[in-house]
Amino acid sequence: MASGTAAAAGAHQNGQLAGGFGLGEMGMLGGGRVATFALPDRRGRTGALGVFITADTLETLPEEPQMLHLHFPRAPGTNFTYLGLDWTPMGHPPEEIYGLPHFDIHFYLMDEDDVEAIGPGVAEYTIPDAQMPPGYVTADALGAPREVVPGMGEHLISPMAREFQGERFTHTLIWGAYNPDGGGEGELTFVEPMITAEYLEGKPRDVRAPISTPEEFATAGYYPTEYAIRYLDTVDAYLVTLESFEWFPGAD
Repeated sequence: MASGTAAAAGAHQNGQLAGGFGLGEMGMLGGGRVATFALPDRRGRTGALGVFITADTLETLPEEPQMLHLHFPRAPGTNFTYLGLDWTPMGHPPEEIYGLPHFDIHFYLMDEDDVEAIGPGVAEYTIPDAQMPPGYVTADALGAPREVVPGMGEHLISPMAREFQGERFTHTLIWGAYNPDGGGEGELTFVEPMITAEYLEGKPRDVRAPISTPEEFATAGYYPTEYAIRYLDTVDAYLVTLESFEWFPGAD
């Protein structure tokens, strides 16, 4: 997929990538550009879904938090709708772990209007065992309330992630959940790579990490089993992608 991501960065015209599919929405962060994109695999299905961040973005990041919503282009077989790119210069709780300047990159599975309508609260729904990613827990398992973040949802974490084992936070993966129909059963509603600005400044070449996936999702479709972080010196930009999509059954 590395050659395909290079195409995403450097060979596009009128929103169409050399490898197929295309670019999604583009936005500005600091003095740089960011854009969503999708690339096909060899069988014509979605092979990568990601965000492109120009290097001058890191050189001109604002001192205040900034949030961008960027919709994805056509991505056959997937249920992802849009990307929420949050720049958090002061980090966020727990500050002793996530207090470093970093990007929260939400790949949402809900419509934007429905996500925006999420208000603050404490989650009282249950998430079916078959839809819980192995190794992930809700906050109450760690003695904290299951906070629902407005305009996002509930965050699920892995206590075995490196940053919870005494290592410095560099990059990690969070799952998100909510109950879109307001009932007593929740579902996975976003997947979120979190990456520090410091780590990106080190220009990682081709870093891949597995994504823990459940037995099923609320809706059947192709879902990623890896995420990747790359710096491409040919275009002086960073790409953060979901990759290695596999078919999962749905509870519906």
